[in-house]
Amino acid sequence: MNLKKPQSNPDKKKLSTADIILIGVGLYVLIRTPWGNMNSFHYLLFFLYIFCMMMRLTNIRKQHSQREKMEQEKQRLTLQAHEEKKDGEFTEIEESKEGEASSVDQELIASEKDSQL
Repeated sequence: MNLKKPQSNPDKKKLSTADIILIGVGLYVLIRTPWGNMNSFHYLLFFLYIFCMMMRLTNIRKQHSQREKMEQEKQRLTLQAHEEKKDGEFTEIEESKEGEASSVDQELIASEKDSQL
C-alpha cells in the first residue's frame, strides 16, 4: 500500500484569511447595496471597500517584490560562493604544481650532490 502524501504545488497561490474576508465583505456590499437609492452611508461603505482592496493589492505587490529580491540575493550569494570555490580549487592546483616543481628541483639537487660524492 502506498501511503505517500500528495505533493502540493509550491507556486499555487493560497488565499489568506484577510483576502477571504475582503472578498466576502465585497460580495455582501454588492448584493445588499440598494443601487437605485444610494445615500452617503452606502457611498462610504463602497469607498472603504475599494480602499481596502487597493491597499491589499499594494501589499501583495510589495511582498512579491521583496520575495523576488530575496531570491535574487540568494542566487547572487550562491553564484559568488560557487565562484570562490572554483577560485579556491584553481589556487590549490597551482600550489600543488609549484610544490611538485620545487620537489623535483630538490630531487635534482640531491641527486647531483650524491653523484659528486
